[in-house]
Amino acid sequence: MIFGGTANAQYQTTITVSSGTIGQMSLNTPTVGNWELSSPGSLSVGTNTFAYLAPTIRPSATGVYSFGQSAAPMDTVMILYSGRFNPAAPGSGAIVGNDDHLITIPAGIVLTGCAGSAGLCSALQTTLTGGQLYTLVVSHWASSDAASFALPMDFWCDGPANCGLAAPAPSVDALGTFVELAINRSVVQRVLANATASLINAMDYDCTTFNANGGCMSFQARASSLDKAAAAAGVYTGAYRISPNLRVGMFVDYQFDSGNATGLHTSSRTPVMGAFMGFSSEADGTGLQAKLSFAYSYAKANIAREAIFAETEPGQGASNVTGSAVALRLGWAMKVDPTMIVTPYVGIRRTEAARGGYTEDSNSLVTLPVTYNAYIQRLTTASLGLRVTDQLTDTVSYMASVAAEYDVMRPSARFSGSSGIAGLDSFSMASAGNGARLHPVGMAGLAVALDGNQRLISSVTVRGNAYSTQPAATAMAGYELKF
Repeated sequence: MIFGGTANAQYQTTITVSSGTIGQMSLNTPTVGNWELSSPGSLSVGTNTFAYLAPTIRPSATGVYSFGQSAAPMDTVMILYSGRFNPAAPGSGAIVGNDDHLITIPAGIVLTGCAGSAGLCSALQTTLTGGQLYTLVVSHWASSDAASFALPMDFWCDGPANCGLAAPAPSVDALGTFVELAINRSVVQRVLANATASLINAMDYDCTTFNANGGCMSFQARASSLDKAAAAAGVYTGAYRISPNLRVGMFVDYQFDSGNATGLHTSSRTPVMGAFMGFSSEADGTGLQAKLSFAYSYAKANIAREAIFAETEPGQGASNVTGSAVALRLGWAMKVDPTMIVTPYVGIRRTEAARGGYTEDSNSLVTLPVTYNAYIQRLTTASLGLRVTDQLTDTVSYMASVAAEYDVMRPSARFSGSSGIAGLDSFSMASAGNGARLHPVGMAGLAVALDGNQRLISSVTVRGNAYSTQPAATAMAGYELKF
């Protein structure tokens, strides 16, 4: 893009756009004159092709400004937009438009002529807000003139302060941006997959040993790994036995590290928090076993899209990352010797992890920000397993389980959105992941009693993952107290 500029003490600015990419838009009308421009917000996408150029204005102070064209090789029309212009929504943000100038041209501005006539040069006058970005979209009266829309063009601005008139930014490469969006999709998918893994772990949190007062609590450290992404957390679990058969509890899983990935930074995070209710038909833990669990998490997220190609733009925006899970497990516990209890069980679990929709910030580095639709990973999983608990010695006990989990419902999570980038009006990408719906799960744990009310507990769980070919591994160790 080659342009020149001058300014004087009356806050008049002129620029010449002599080369660069001319954009194209499709409108719902074959002509754009003062009739259509009397309400430019009614313009919409249609079948009529128009070429356009889009210089910008960012005034340094609020006031009444005049601006327009002083030279062009053809009869042009002009529309002023608040913010950046999006050719996929030509009526959005439109403020005022003009075909042939209907205002008094300020002293000092020389109209060379458009298509040989000064009267055919567009000009506008309106109040602009200091610091706000505006876009002047210059096009032509008839759709049939698109092929003859050409450079150079001269623009001017006059007002109480510097109007910040600037030439259009270079065109943005659609293919390169699409590659960057695919990288961003992988980052978001990995973050949500890790969030889902944490929620699934939380469905197993429990506290099951009580004394006469009916209280139980534990403090554990958690270390998890999925796809080479490690996380460390502290987990508090508390429960109260309402009756010999019924207990209720809650848990808080606070992740110590940020859980961030390159391009996505979370802040204002809440822990994974939840509650559970357990039932045993017999006071000794045998017979029918039932447990219902729920968990929720929330975080704000700043998401950056890096520009890795010469003709693309970096993008950054803010959204939120949320997660929820609910699980029901039913089993039948049987004593096979005085200390060993074997429990076959079935379960159903639903998880959801989501990044909210957002639009990238518009700034000096981004002329065409990308808008992202909400991205949601949902799973409904059934499980069939066997759990064993037993005493090795008077003070040492173990627990172990194996299970098969099957993704009954796994809707395709589409990474989608839109932009004003020519050739990338919209995009939609399927998520990568583990094509297998059947996943194995294995857990082993050990407990060491310190006295009648205290014990040390530890466990390791390895679980197949719906969003990765690699399993998720979790190790936990800590202290449990019944009171």
